[in-house]
Amino acid sequence: MTSSTAESWVPDWAVTPGEVLQEILDEQGMSQAELARRMSRPTKTINEITRGKAAITPDTAIQLELALDIDSRIFTNLELRYREHLASIRSLELMGESVGWATRFPIRDLKKNGLIEDAKGPDLVASLLRFLGVSSPEGWDRQWASVAASFRASPSFASAPESVAAWLRWGERLAIQSEQGPYDELSFRYALREIRSLTRSEPFQLVIEEAQELCAEAGVAFFVCPEFDATRLSGAAHWTSDGTPIIQVSLRHKTEGSFWFSLFHEAGHVLGKHRGVFVDLDDETDDEESEAEREADQFAQDFLIPPDGFATFVDVADFSAEAVRQYSKEIGIATGILVGRLQHEQLVLFSQLAHLRRTLTWA
Repeated sequence: MTSSTAESWVPDWAVTPGEVLQEILDEQGMSQAELARRMSRPTKTINEITRGKAAITPDTAIQLELALDIDSRIFTNLELRYREHLASIRSLELMGESVGWATRFPIRDLKKNGLIEDAKGPDLVASLLRFLGVSSPEGWDRQWASVAASFRASPSFASAPESVAAWLRWGERLAIQSEQGPYDELSFRYALREIRSLTRSEPFQLVIEEAQELCAEAGVAFFVCPEFDATRLSGAAHWTSDGTPIIQVSLRHKTEGSFWFSLFHEAGHVLGKHRGVFVDLDDETDDEESEAEREADQFAQDFLIPPDGFATFVDVADFSAEAVRQYSKEIGIATGILVGRLQHEQLVLFSQLAHLRRTLTWA
């Protein structure tokens, strides 16, 4: 067999390189012992190679080229393909064993949002692992064990850790794929003032795009990510491994008051230098809130609605639709934000002023 004919021959990947070597020896009428002498190698080594018990190393491939006049790349490529074939078999077995593990994640939501492939069985597991950025369920456990430790006490994470983690990973992937400048606190504060004034604008989709650009210029990655089943999250603040702040906000209640408060609450975490992972539920009681959460709440309240002016407005006690519209216009925020604050502080019933709250939808 000449090198020219050997280069044009492509065997099945499942065939061991040793089997091919034995065929070559048979064609040339050469025994394993003779090849061993020609290569100055033990006969046992040649026998182990032909039986697939030993790999053909680059050094052995070069020796085979000299002894058999066959390009060494033939043997190295055969060995590489064979090892890849074995690895793929092992990987397929692992994926098959991990199908049950994958069902703990919000598969329907991940598929719906185009985050994983619409697959089943081992292919589904492989797609999920690629999304999570880990090579195995054990890798996921090790990666997220440290992250989970930084969560504040959260009934959401306790009841659905995989769903919460997958939602956060969505934001992390978006941050990695997008472009942000270096984080600058003063620029971010300026961006927040601009975003506050945008709350009165429409349409919502364009407002969000402009808000994202403002945040990106300040080095903050901001995204709207609809919540997954069982997460009950209104928002989250966390950081990429290189220190980029990420703000994720859902549309849990689809009202502008809830949405904008969540955004500025997460901004409070970033400005407060509260490093870690903060996942926020809008139905937690004050007793469950940490000091960092209370500080973020206070920041959002005061930034959106100046406390002195709000106190004066409350003292007047005119919560008519016209008065609410006028005051929100004076301070430059969406009327629904003021309505949400009044309802939250039980100054008006939740059934009152509902027509002043815009419903937000996300394309």
